[in-house]
Order: sequence, then C-alpha cells, then structure tokens
Amino acid sequence: MKTLDRFLIRHASGRDATRIAGIQIRSCQAACKGLVPETKLQEMDASRRAVEWKDALGTPCQQTVLVAMKGNRMAGFCTFSESTDPEAAPATAEIGSFFVDPLAWGRGAGRDLAEEVMGQAKRRGFSQITQWVIGANDRSRRFCESIGFAPDGVVKTEDISGCPVQELRYARRL
Repeated sequence: MKTLDRFLIRHASGRDATRIAGIQIRSCQAACKGLVPETKLQEMDASRRAVEWKDALGTPCQQTVLVAMKGNRMAGFCTFSESTDPEAAPATAEIGSFFVDPLAWGRGAGRDLAEEVMGQAKRRGFSQITQWVIGANDRSRRFCESIGFAPDGVVKTEDISGCPVQELRYARRL
C-alpha cells in the first residue's frame, strides 16, 4: 500500500469487485459516448461484471489490480501484467484496464494510479509499459500523453459491446 498526494493506492481484493465493476461500466459509458451506439452502452451489466471481477480477483494470476481510494470511496482502478502482445519486446509490461469514475475525472486518481503502476512495473524488472487506447477517445489519448506515453504506430480493431473500435498502442520507457 502506498499513499500518494490525495489517493491511497492499494491492491484490490474480492471485496472490491462490485465497486470495480461499477467504475468500469460508468467510465466506459461516459468515455465511449458517441463512439459506440447508446443502446449498447446501456446494455452493459454491472452485476455480471462484478461476478467476473470477483472470480478474477479470487484467482491467483499474473495480473496486478490496483485501486485508488479517497476515504471509503473508490475513484478508479488499473490492472497490469507482462505484455500479451506477441511482438512485444522482452521486459514489456502492459496496462490491461485503466478506469477512473467519471465523478473523479481530473482530480488526480488516474495520475496517482499511473505513477504507482509504473513504479511497480519498474521494480519488477520491466523496462517499458504499453497500453491500448481507443483512437477516437481524445480524453484518454491526452491523459496518456500527459504521463509520458506516446503512440508507437501499432493499431488494432477491438470489439466493444459488439461494435468494432480502432485502438492505438501507446508505450513508455520506464
């Protein structure tokens, strides 16, 4: 556990599953507005996601899940692990999920999570970290760039709620 400026960053547990799922759904609905049909965004099911998160958090795996807390309120979460990209260079970590509750946007939770993830990745021997970002999501792209990430030219199409979305890979040296 590490306390940063305003947020306590700690490892997630199974007890956090419902709050993590809620943040993921609310953040995705806000960030993907206009990129994915509104009906698809409204179909996102937080209770189903909570069950998936509870299972994931209760299963030993190589993924680290961190949460940003302010008092008893969870502001966001982030996951990272060794890169799953087949062409990734050795010693590359990958941020798999990075969501901040829209009510906490611009308040430092994302920056605090990113600093802790990058610090932990570096201490574990990773020399680079990547993250996939929706190409049309200007807010996410600006945030990544503000913390030292840059697009590395790799693009893929990902399915979000049944809609194809172009994602850009962002990378940063640690």
